[in-house]
Amino acid sequence: MIKMRVSEAARLLGTNHIGPDGVFQGCGIDSRVLSAGAMFIALRGQRRDGHDFVDLAVARGAAAAMVERSGDHGLLPIVKVRDCYRALGQLAAIWRSRFERPLIAITGSNGKTTVKELLAGILGNHGPTHATQGNLNNELGVPLTLLELDQKYHWAVVEMGANHSSEIMRLARMARPTVGVITRCAPAHLEGFGDIEGVARAKGELVENLSDTGVAVINADDPYAGLWCELAGHRRRITFGLDNPADVSADYRLMPDRTQLSLKTPIGSQRTQISLPGRHNVLNALAATAAAIAVGCFHEESRDSAYHAPTPLSFSKEMGTQHRHFLEAIATGLMSAGSVDGRLQIKRTQSGARIIDDTYNANPDSLAAAMKVLANYLEPRWLVLGDMGELGKQGPELHKQAGILARELGITRLFATGTLCRYTVEAFGFGGHHYVDPEQLLHTVRTALMEGATAKRTTILVKGSRHMRMERIADGLLV
Repeated sequence: MIKMRVSEAARLLGTNHIGPDGVFQGCGIDSRVLSAGAMFIALRGQRRDGHDFVDLAVARGAAAAMVERSGDHGLLPIVKVRDCYRALGQLAAIWRSRFERPLIAITGSNGKTTVKELLAGILGNHGPTHATQGNLNNELGVPLTLLELDQKYHWAVVEMGANHSSEIMRLARMARPTVGVITRCAPAHLEGFGDIEGVARAKGELVENLSDTGVAVINADDPYAGLWCELAGHRRRITFGLDNPADVSADYRLMPDRTQLSLKTPIGSQRTQISLPGRHNVLNALAATAAAIAVGCFHEESRDSAYHAPTPLSFSKEMGTQHRHFLEAIATGLMSAGSVDGRLQIKRTQSGARIIDDTYNANPDSLAAAMKVLANYLEPRWLVLGDMGELGKQGPELHKQAGILARELGITRLFATGTLCRYTVEAFGFGGHHYVDPEQLLHTVRTALMEGATAKRTTILVKGSRHMRMERIADGLLV
């Protein structure tokens, strides 16, 4: 277990501790779920101040607290700092430096969470694996994930997101990844990045900040693959893709609720399947496969009873039959990984209609991928859509293009809400309906299902950006 003395933490953070010394293991910011023996970090939020909950953290078994202002907390060891947010990141970097096992970081406009879950499925079949919970992938979530690292884990898989330049750089320098994966670049968070090249360069900050021995995993099909290879410099690279030559590729067969794959890698071929529909999820599976190969996760030496941190896998043929073990383990891991909440989850309404719940978030690229999944189903095909956010001045045009694509893909009806979705409905034309009130949209769709003779055959894709909370619509249709 990774433990630290309070006095040592204070010294490394350039401050002093108050009260007695002590030992803590891990950190937390929520007094309600804090683990006994952890340090409570009193962050100031917009609505709540962690300093008001230090005593509750003590009641939960906190071993120490990090604060910006002193208070009467009895004999609780205290680390006083100027800025708890900054100190949180510094402590996370220190904690990471004591984790001696491989850490894989994943970034990209789309697919981060799915690739994380697929890779965790592969690694978890081989040894204890720590992975980002949910999508805690920002400048608060990543340090909290790192502070949960423990020597009992053989691997760590950390998701990294950003909406401004330099954020991934800071997270990468904090996490010091062994392997860095870039899933793809798409027009997302354009308000923060300026344009699509700004998005690509921001994602490239991950491979640019790998150590000299790090391995970059790059999507060969992405238009910015060349830029990322350039940013990776002399570091080793492994590519994945379907359209362009790549180290890891596949033949595949798309099915409504799963996808069959025949993986092609530098160490051989292997059949498997994933319980995820869509061509974009084939690429996600290839990204996870490439990352597993890059980290050398199934070296024979790491299969011994005593753990040895492996070095990245070379692609020489001298490993013989061990290649088969690698691929079989990867195939099993991919098959064992389930769907992710709010990402193309298949559900059924009481009337028998099929709901594709893809409500977690949306940008033009992920919406197009989801609509192509919808297009694989028989008619009627309905799209329930909320605005895509953070697209800046390009928002109206990108929403218009979404309407055109929906029509081209043979989507039967469009029910939309949000200011920007007016452009989608206008471009979609006949069969498109816009609602100011999401509740009215929900009522209309539910009524249409009850009155329609084809309800049992209807497939409905529900999608929108996080701020639109389209999961309320998806859940409402199930009632």
